[in-house]
Amino acid sequence: MPKPPDSLFETIVSISADAIVAVDESRRIVLFNWGAEQVFQYKASEILGQPLDLLIPERFVESHRERVREFAAGPQTARRMNERGEITGRRKDGSEFPAEASIAKTAREGRSVLAVFLRDVTARKQAETRLTYLAYYDGLTGLPNRMLFADRLKQAMLEGIRGDRPVAVILMDVDRFRALNDTLGHEAGDQILRAVGRRLLLSIRESDTLARLGGDEFGIVLTGLQGEDGIGRAIRRIMDSFTEPLSVEDQTLYATLSIGVSVHPGDSVSAEGLIRNADAALSRAREMGGNAFQFFKPEMYSRTARNLALENDLRRSLATGDFILHYQPQFDLKTGNLIGAEALVRWMHPQRGLVPPGDFIPLAEETGLIVPLGELVLRQALSQAKAWHDGGLPPLPIAVNFSVRQFRHSAMVETVHRALEETGADPRWLDIELTESSIMKNPSAVIASLGELKRLGILVSVDDFGTGYSSLAHLKRFPIDVIKVDQSFVRNVTTDPNDAAIAAAIVTMARALGMRVIAEGVETEGQAGFLRSKGCDGAQGYLFSRPLPAEAFLAFVEEKTRQAG
Repeated sequence: MPKPPDSLFETIVSISADAIVAVDESRRIVLFNWGAEQVFQYKASEILGQPLDLLIPERFVESHRERVREFAAGPQTARRMNERGEITGRRKDGSEFPAEASIAKTAREGRSVLAVFLRDVTARKQAETRLTYLAYYDGLTGLPNRMLFADRLKQAMLEGIRGDRPVAVILMDVDRFRALNDTLGHEAGDQILRAVGRRLLLSIRESDTLARLGGDEFGIVLTGLQGEDGIGRAIRRIMDSFTEPLSVEDQTLYATLSIGVSVHPGDSVSAEGLIRNADAALSRAREMGGNAFQFFKPEMYSRTARNLALENDLRRSLATGDFILHYQPQFDLKTGNLIGAEALVRWMHPQRGLVPPGDFIPLAEETGLIVPLGELVLRQALSQAKAWHDGGLPPLPIAVNFSVRQFRHSAMVETVHRALEETGADPRWLDIELTESSIMKNPSAVIASLGELKRLGILVSVDDFGTGYSSLAHLKRFPIDVIKVDQSFVRNVTTDPNDAAIAAAIVTMARALGMRVIAEGVETEGQAGFLRSKGCDGAQGYLFSRPLPAEAFLAFVEEKTRQAG
C-alpha cells in the first residue's frame, strides 16, 4: 500500500544528505533537515519559525523573495532556483557559500509548503577555479604559462606600437639542467626551477612578464626600454642575479642561463615570429657553451635547416615504415586486471637510431605529416589488436592518440572506418584519445565526428585532462567514455594537497557524468592507493610497466595471466 504524501515526503527528508528547507506561505521555515543543519550550521530548533531570509546574504534577499513569489504563483511544480541553478547561501557565522538549488511545491501536515533542495558546491567550485588557474599558470612555479605569455606578448606589442617603443622577447634555459636533474633527482630539479623563477622575478620590473614555458625554459616580455642597449642592460642584470648561489635541499648550487632575444618590430611583427626568432638566438647561446645571451640574427636559422633535414627524413621513413609501436598496459585499480593499453609511436631512424617522440611529433604536427603518421599508427595498432585476438588474447581496447590536425582532417572518420575494415579489427578494440584542448577548439564539428565514431562502437577518451581550459561541465556535451587524469596532477597527489584535491574532484565529477577515469604516470604505490581510494577506475605508468614492444607486451600479458591462474 503506497505511503500517503506527507509520509513519503518525510522519508525523503530524513534520508537525504542534501539540505532540505521548507517554508510556509509567509516564507517562515517549517522544516529544516539534518543536511540543512550541516550546511547552514544552525540547529533545527534555532531556525524553525524564522524567516527564510536568514539563510540568504542581505544583498540577494529581495531578488530571492521575487523568485520565490513568482514560482509560488506560477503553474510549475518544481524548477531550478534561477537560470544557472545556483544561489549563494549564508551560514550562521555569516560566511557565504555557492550552492545548487531547486524549489518544489509539496504538502506537509495538510498544508501547502515550498521545499528548497540545496547542495553546497564549494569544493567543486574551488576545484574548477584551480583548473582554470592552471590553464594560464604553471603549477610548479606559479608563474604564467606559455598560453598567458603569448597573450601578454600580443598586448605588449600593441602598446609598443602606440608608444613607438620596442618590445623584447627573452627565452632562457637553465644550463646543465638535465644533468642536475638526473644527478640530484626530480624533486631537487623542481626545487631548482622554483628557485630560478624566484630569482628571475627579483631581477625584472613589475611591468615585465615572466613565464615558465615548459621544462627548464623561461620567457620574459620586456617593455618600455630604449633600443638594444637598454635591453642588453636588463639582460645583464638578470645574468648578474645568478652570481649568487641557489640553496636546494641544503646544498649550494650555482646556476647559469643561456638567453636568446628578439625585438619587435625589427625582428618580427608577429608574436609567433618573435618567439621563434628568440628560440633561434637561444640555440646559438647554448652552442656558445651557455652563460651567454644572443640577439637574433637571420643567419641563425641553421636550426631551421636541421629541421628541414629531419622533415625530409620523416617523409622517407613514412614511406619505408621505420616506425614501431610500444604498448603501455592499463590496469583496473580495484582488481588488478589488465583493461587496455596505449599505443605509443617510436621512430627507428636508419642513421640516428631511436629518435624520441618529443623530437619529431611537434615537427610532424607543424608540417602536416602527423596525418599520414597518425594513419600508420592507427593501422599498426589495429593490426596488432587483431593478431593478439587471433592468438587467443582476450579482447583488449588499444588507445591511439589523435592530434588536433588529424581530427580536423576532412577524411578522418572515413580513414578510421577504412582502417577497421582492412585490418578486420573489431571497432570495440579501438579507443581514440583526444587532448582536452583539441576537443574544445571546434566543439560542434568535434561532436559530429565523435558521434559518427561512437556509432561504429569506438571508445573515446580525453587525454591530459586538467591541462587545458575546460571543465567537465563542458565535456558532458561530448560522447566521451574515459577521462585520463594528466600525470602532472598524479605526480604529487600524496604530497601536494592542491593536486590531491584536483585529482579527487576530476574523478568525482567524471564518475557523476558516467565517464570512467584512468590516471596517467602512476609511479608509486602511494599514488595508486590514493587514486583507488577516490574511486579512480584504472591507471597506467611505470609502477605497472613501461611501454613495451609488441612481443614483450604479449609476454608480459601471458606472464600476468599465468600468475593470476
